[in-house]
Amino acid sequence: MTECPTCGGALYDNSAKVAGGWKGPLLKCNDAACGWVKWPPKSAAKAAGARGAKWTWGTLARTYERALLLAEKYVVASSKRTKLAFTTADLLAAAATLFIAASRDGVQEAVAASKATEAPLDQPPPALVAAAEDDDLPF
Repeated sequence: MTECPTCGGALYDNSAKVAGGWKGPLLKCNDAACGWVKWPPKSAAKAAGARGAKWTWGTLARTYERALLLAEKYVVASSKRTKLAFTTADLLAAAATLFIAASRDGVQEAVAASKATEAPLDQPPPALVAAAEDDDLPF
């Protein structure tokens, strides 16, 4: 389209700008008195937002409660392991980090691993220990 459908004048073609993320009309009449514009179609992302909220207050509350419990579990364990005290602010910061990630990205419950397969965090993984013992390298 090179001519304005209203007045027959020339058009500004902004399609390259719009493709690059610019938020403006695709085409616009050069004649300011005419004022004709053609806007890009609404995206699917905007249409998805019209379906409703992703979260309810109940699911948000349960997600935050779960984040707080996980933060407490791991911050306390880390405090005992490192022999460093933690504050309420440390606990809340960890909970907030977990909650933000869970609410933004979503989460899935992991398949429960047996205790026999979990390695202690203060020891190197068994694969590294085996590799170090079987080291036939000359250097």
